[in-house]
Amino acid sequence: MANLKNLEMAQAVSSHPHINITAGFLGLSQRITYTPTGSKVRVVIKDYAPEQGSKLEKALRAGNVTAAIAQVGEVQSGTIGNTRLEACVAADGSFVAVQLLRFALLRYEPLMDVRFFEGDEAQTVAAFIAK
Repeated sequence: MANLKNLEMAQAVSSHPHINITAGFLGLSQRITYTPTGSKVRVVIKDYAPEQGSKLEKALRAGNVTAAIAQVGEVQSGTIGNTRLEACVAADGSFVAVQLLRFALLRYEPLMDVRFFEGDEAQTVAAFIAK
């Protein structure tokens, strides 16, 4: 399972006012909680081929994400690709933090700043990236 501290967006998520992070036994594990609902947050990492990554980027950069996701449709992740999605998703779908990265010059570079979604918008984004 992916760990928050290994993500590019770790600092942004850790400093979010509605996120609580507690260390487990000997600091080897961590529990991330979205405090308004008490829901456990899991880390998701997916890779996308260039065409699929462009569709994903278009949807996540949009001002109205719900409409953009409906327009883009389904996006298929793959086993390897040049676009990586890093996300933190609450189990109940009430919170999502996402960042897209592109592989260039032998490392992943951020394509966009971390975006946070809560409420109905988070439900839509969570369903979109869960496919």
